[in-house]
Amino acid sequence: MTGLDRTAVTLGNGVRVVYASDPVAPVAAVHVRAEVGSRDERAGRSGFAHLFEHLMFAATTRLAGGDHIRAIETAGGFANAQTLVESTSYFQTIPSPAAPMAVWLEAGRFARLPDGVDAQILDQQREVVRNEWRDAVLSTPYGDARNAVTAAMYPAPHPFNQTPTGEIGDLDGATVDDALDFFADHYVPGRLVVAVVGRFDRALVEDEVERGFGALRVGRTAVARPPADCVAVPDELVRVERRSAAPPNLVVAHRLPPVGRVAFAAAELTVAVLATGQASRLQRRLRRDTALAANIQIKVMPMIAGDSMAIVRLRPVAGIDTAHLEAAYLDQLAVLAADGPTDEELRRAQAQCLAGWLAAVERPRALAEELTRDWMAWGEPRPPGEGVRRVLAVTAADVRACAAALLHRRRVTLTYHST
Repeated sequence: MTGLDRTAVTLGNGVRVVYASDPVAPVAAVHVRAEVGSRDERAGRSGFAHLFEHLMFAATTRLAGGDHIRAIETAGGFANAQTLVESTSYFQTIPSPAAPMAVWLEAGRFARLPDGVDAQILDQQREVVRNEWRDAVLSTPYGDARNAVTAAMYPAPHPFNQTPTGEIGDLDGATVDDALDFFADHYVPGRLVVAVVGRFDRALVEDEVERGFGALRVGRTAVARPPADCVAVPDELVRVERRSAAPPNLVVAHRLPPVGRVAFAAAELTVAVLATGQASRLQRRLRRDTALAANIQIKVMPMIAGDSMAIVRLRPVAGIDTAHLEAAYLDQLAVLAADGPTDEELRRAQAQCLAGWLAAVERPRALAEELTRDWMAWGEPRPPGEGVRRVLAVTAADVRACAAALLHRRRVTLTYHST
């Protein structure tokens, strides 16, 4: 990233574009983030944003279904997409000479998709999404955990109530008109953020962006997104019980601040102190010292428009009761809230966060993802590393306060019992 040259522009139709060229990068990445996700689904149509992600590959008329990915792979690249609660991303990493082609393909799908959606394609992609749901939720031990804790953390009608996987039956009645309306309501130029990162011919890429994304019609006004604080969610403990053929398991979800708040950086560092690396508190105390947990994982689910969430997965050692493991976990959180981290813990966690960020953004795709997310989060283009700079400024007192908040803010405990 030494020679990174970053420029951000907003096209006449509202599409936001950031160019970050690096002459020593081995490849280029083209990343398009649309501000549409599961929070934008109407009642009875959960999973629709994810279905639409698939339609964006299969129904574009610029190339026949599947040929977008084939064209990228033929050029030696990789393409995929991801649907989240607040956004959907389409991304590819390609050899540098292919960057203009990748921009052409991306702009084409947004310009031409409505002409390519028909009942046959909708049925095909609905079945693909059903199969993904079966694999991820039904065929995976504890596969319904995220859906369960999300529904409890953000009770309906909160906009974050459904994960992108949704409820499989909700897609059965989806029609071609539903798809066309979803596109017209949400896939509008003003909700697109495009990043081109790495080594690429700047003049050729800018020209293709202007011709492709700059020509997208504004169309109808985007449907307003309900504010994430439109539903009052009390800070309380919610318990959910499940039966499973797999061994007992414990999932604890905590309410965190939105990603744009300074307190979110403290939450990220608190999570690192607790569970990043073998020397972290939970790994030492619950695995090495007391042999209560066989596995510990923490994942932060960042949200922009409302409260984020941390999901802690704790698999007890055979013979250990989940209630005993939960109490031991909360004890460690209470000790951190009372005493804060040691200087060594704080420095180590910050070094791990910095090292993780540096390793990630060496890849153009990860940097492109960060640049589009940060523009969406902050409402303006930000230089790379905004989040990690905030993490490096977190103090021991901030971590102590965050740990105390984790104990007292809304908490969801999901317990799997053996059948």
